[in-house]
Amino acid sequence: MFMFNYYLLIQVQFYCVTVASFVSNNKFKCKKCGRMYQTKNSLKSHVEVICGKLPQFKCDLCNQKTFKQKGNYKLHLLLLLCSRKYVCPTPNCNRSYSNKSSVRQHLRFECQKEPQFYCIICSKQFFRKTSLKSHMGIIHKLLDV
Repeated sequence: MFMFNYYLLIQVQFYCVTVASFVSNNKFKCKKCGRMYQTKNSLKSHVEVICGKLPQFKCDLCNQKTFKQKGNYKLHLLLLLCSRKYVCPTPNCNRSYSNKSSVRQHLRFECQKEPQFYCIICSKQFFRKTSLKSHMGIIHKLLDV
């Protein structure tokens, strides 16, 4: 099991406070996406590394979230691992959850099972109908499916 990392918590809290305090001081605007930055170098870094680029990092634990920056991906993993206490008992599964009921749902609908629901537009597979409906609304902008 993973122990909670207090140093990481302090870093995250500092980051959140730092970001909040600089929101009003942003002066440099990205011409592509409209995001604002406090310094010219921050804007330059954003344009070179993030803006208009496809995500390169995919979370293997949640299988949905993707990241453009390695640092954000690592932070996501640390926060995810610190908050998940319950691990699936199936050998080689390694999925973990923050509560027991989620593990039970995983065992009932997902673990060692084939997805039963498919998107008719992009063929993405889902274990649950609610996930397919959410996908159709968010990705394909279809609300009544």
